[in-house]
Amino acid sequence: TTTGTLTATKDNPSNNFATLNPLTNDAGGAKTYSFGNTKVAETANSWTSAHSTLADSAGKYYFEAKVTYTSSNEAYIGACSQKGILDKVNSTHYLGQTVDSVGFYTGNGNYEKGASGVAYGSAVTSGQVVGCALDLTNNFIYFSINGTWQNSGVPTSGASGTGGISLPSGMTGGEFMCLSVSPNESYLECNYGNGYFGTTAISSAGTNASAIGQFEYDVPTGYTALSTKGLNS
Repeated sequence: TTTGTLTATKDNPSNNFATLNPLTNDAGGAKTYSFGNTKVAETANSWTSAHSTLADSAGKYYFEAKVTYTSSNEAYIGACSQKGILDKVNSTHYLGQTVDSVGFYTGNGNYEKGASGVAYGSAVTSGQVVGCALDLTNNFIYFSINGTWQNSGVPTSGASGTGGISLPSGMTGGEFMCLSVSPNESYLECNYGNGYFGTTAISSAGTNASAIGQFEYDVPTGYTALSTKGLNS
């Protein structure tokens, strides 16, 4: 006999998907994790960051984050190096504030790296889903809103990086990178492949050539979920 609202998970002995890691810490506002560490909220108007339990040093990976604002219309979605996470233990940072991370700012659609904001895409409204494609083969990152790649990005463009953002100097080849988020008076529900935002299942699964994980929107060809099976592939 079971009670309550059950959420399915596709994790199994042969494949585990990343979640957010509550063991990483920084000096920002207090974070609240829930729903199996796939949702993170910040309500104190103080930037903080949350990072994936798994990190990747090579390959191409995709994840999604559903954005909900509680006051300020701002959050970041992106990636951070392992070194960057350790550097943030005693200081408050958002993704892109330093040279070891890059973030897409939902408030106006700019991207940020090295504390420099650059016009890139559109602002994100509450309830929209931001997709993130990290290409560590060619060192670019791409962002979409509800399936539309910003800046006419083509995540499959390879070395040309059409519409992509080149990784900053602090994210060097071969270093481990986490797929990360930074909420501020907002919360983010991350789908690393289990097919849920919090307890809400995706409404219609996009195409996924790797067949690893379920996402709301199409996974670019050549990209896969950040999971143990995805890393091994």
